[in-house]
Amino acid sequence: MFGDPKWRYGPAAKKLGYDVQKYCELFTEIEEELGINVTERIGDSRFFAKENENNTDLFTSFYDYGFSFVPSDGQTEMVGSTALDDWFFFNPNYEIDEANRPRCYVHEDCGNLIESVVSYNSQGKNDEALKDFFDTLRYLRMSNAGMGPDYFAESSMTTTMRNQGGY
Repeated sequence: MFGDPKWRYGPAAKKLGYDVQKYCELFTEIEEELGINVTERIGDSRFFAKENENNTDLFTSFYDYGFSFVPSDGQTEMVGSTALDDWFFFNPNYEIDEANRPRCYVHEDCGNLIESVVSYNSQGKNDEALKDFFDTLRYLRMSNAGMGPDYFAESSMTTTMRNQGGY
């Protein structure tokens, strides 16, 4: 997989040995470069909750630099995998319509994520790097009490002002 020229590590995948501040700077740089407006960040509930050398957890450490993460829901991998299957399910024998369609679409440029979804399973795979991509999508799916993320239209994130007064 990684010998194939279409596969490459992204900036966040490299083991850089950064501290929290450096990761925050890297996230900011990537988000600005891509023009991304992040509305929610999800952190691995088990990994982020571990105390570090400063007797704080990663949720607190990132928050101190202005990066707020909500914990992943902590459900078992099997529960999340089943929920992901539900997002992708449709009946190929019938026309795609509002009732018969996948609930999640992955852009064709997201090759590592596609490979992960197609190849990774709860028993693992020889290349455990696939698990990171799979876990990211699983955390997204299990957010909002297992309903997946709330959708916010770009216009719903702006303030509306009216020229006419009162109640």
